[in-house]
Amino acid sequence: MHIKNITPDLQAIRRFYGGITLNTFDTISLRVLRPFSILIHNVKVWFRNLKFHWKLQILILFPTLISYFAALTFYDYSLNLYDRQLYEDSATILSLSTQNIENEMQNLLNLTSQLSTDEMIQNTIRDMEASSTEYEEYTNRQKLMNRIYTSLNTRKYILSVTFIDPELRIDTVGSDTSVLLEGQAQQLYDIAFSKSGKASWITDSGTLLVCPVREVKNLSLRSMGAIVIRIQIDKLVQFTMDTSRLSENFFIYGSSDEILYQSGELTELPAQIISENADYTVADINGISSLIVRHNSKYSDWTYYYAIPNETIFSSFTKIRTIVFLLLSGLYFLLTVASLAFSRSITLPLKSLANQMEHVQDIDFEASNLSFSQNSRKDEIGKLQQSYQFMIKKIEELIQKNYRDQLLLQDTKYRVLQAQLNPHFIYNTLDSVYWLAVNAHQNEISRIVFSLGRLLRENMRKDAASVPLITFRQELLILKYYIDIQQIRFHEKLEFHTDISEDAMDCIVPRMLLQPLVENSISYGAEQTAGTCRIILSARVENRRFCLKLEDNGIGVENNLLDKLKTGERKPKGHGIGLSNIEQRLQLIYGKDYHFSIKSIHPTGTLVTIEFPIDCDYCLNN
Repeated sequence: MHIKNITPDLQAIRRFYGGITLNTFDTISLRVLRPFSILIHNVKVWFRNLKFHWKLQILILFPTLISYFAALTFYDYSLNLYDRQLYEDSATILSLSTQNIENEMQNLLNLTSQLSTDEMIQNTIRDMEASSTEYEEYTNRQKLMNRIYTSLNTRKYILSVTFIDPELRIDTVGSDTSVLLEGQAQQLYDIAFSKSGKASWITDSGTLLVCPVREVKNLSLRSMGAIVIRIQIDKLVQFTMDTSRLSENFFIYGSSDEILYQSGELTELPAQIISENADYTVADINGISSLIVRHNSKYSDWTYYYAIPNETIFSSFTKIRTIVFLLLSGLYFLLTVASLAFSRSITLPLKSLANQMEHVQDIDFEASNLSFSQNSRKDEIGKLQQSYQFMIKKIEELIQKNYRDQLLLQDTKYRVLQAQLNPHFIYNTLDSVYWLAVNAHQNEISRIVFSLGRLLRENMRKDAASVPLITFRQELLILKYYIDIQQIRFHEKLEFHTDISEDAMDCIVPRMLLQPLVENSISYGAEQTAGTCRIILSARVENRRFCLKLEDNGIGVENNLLDKLKTGERKPKGHGIGLSNIEQRLQLIYGKDYHFSIKSIHPTGTLVTIEFPIDCDYCLNN
């Protein structure tokens, strides 16, 4: 094989492996890739030709089987990572258990720092320093200690509070003042001022919180003394933690690896665990494999230890593993049985539907329009069956309707051809009649001919059909020609009045909106009554809506006239556009955002009301 016949991918592989020859890759392609591709193709063809029932079985059972083994593999893998999980769980428990202690220590640090800068305490110290008598000094010292102890006595874990002045004189109050600190006064005083004025914990001589007192007045920062708070760790743990939920093996170690607090069966932790300084470790303690988690305090040199026997968690894992295995096996068996029934419930209706659809190929609607079981399905297959039946009926109806429409269309074309007249011939004829009437001094005839000509010209304009919207001013002009003709016809028997606001004149309205309404009023007014027919047209713009009212004093209209015109129960008078056509056009232009009503008013007459928005989407786009 020549190089020019090698595909780009094969050339790229050859460049990557360098020393492998073209013949080697040809062999790989022929012996491995090609058979593999053929196998995949054959599997696809085999699966494509299977019955839908078996396809559904494979698609359900095969992924379920894979999921079953994948779940078992994943679960076994998760058990192999138990030590990390144990660490994370135990670390979380330790964090939650010791967080209250840490928070309380931080709160005590903050409270002590606030006391050291309290204005009343500093004023009392200054009064104590300026005392002229021993009694006055004693009184000020008692006032100082009461102020400090009152702020701290709610914390039951505080045993005593000591104040050391710059001359190393000591005053102590509290529930336990048996421990005297006179011998450590200098050491504690030096520690208090050795950390830039911050309070600090020490555990060398018990558990003590030492805080310096510096003068804040005028920012002199003069050393005024030190506050020493002695606490009992057992009571601190009881005060901050729920001991009923605390692990049996919980330790607090100090900086010198001495045990400050211990709970549980273990009296101490092995020295190698303490020296490892690891976040967690697994070790044998008294022959019991345990997980030991370590956590350092943020505010002191304390270290928390939490020991959990492994057998406690392993027993739960063993039970869970057995339960999960049984559940997965039982679930797979149930899925296997359920899938058989499930696939059958889907494939049988589809098979029946496919058999019926075969009849449609021969346009055999009678054979394909078969009824399904009375217990019709409510799922997608049931809807598919219903949609198929509905589709067959619709197709048959559309075929019949299309046949009728074709006949009607041919008849309409024939009638249009018969009714076609040259508009210019009509205009020229009316123009000739108009001048004959003028020359004969027939004013009424000339007016009628003139108005009729202008009315026809407006209605037969080339853009009349393509421009369905005009301004209300233009619509009034067309109506004027119609009114002129009708007033000459009825003389004083017809009166027409308008009440139109100026902002309504330039509103966009449907073409031929007014003439059918006025024609209807004349039909039920001037033609049906002996008296004078009065028609009042009013228009307003309110809340961005065009409001039109047409009122007459005719004989009124029958109830639900518009509904009867829609259904064909009532035939419109005359040969004009008609009221039903107006409503159809309003619905086409404004959708549901319009109002059109016709009703009789007392004692006689008709009121027509039309409302629609002046800035609808159709108006803006056209």
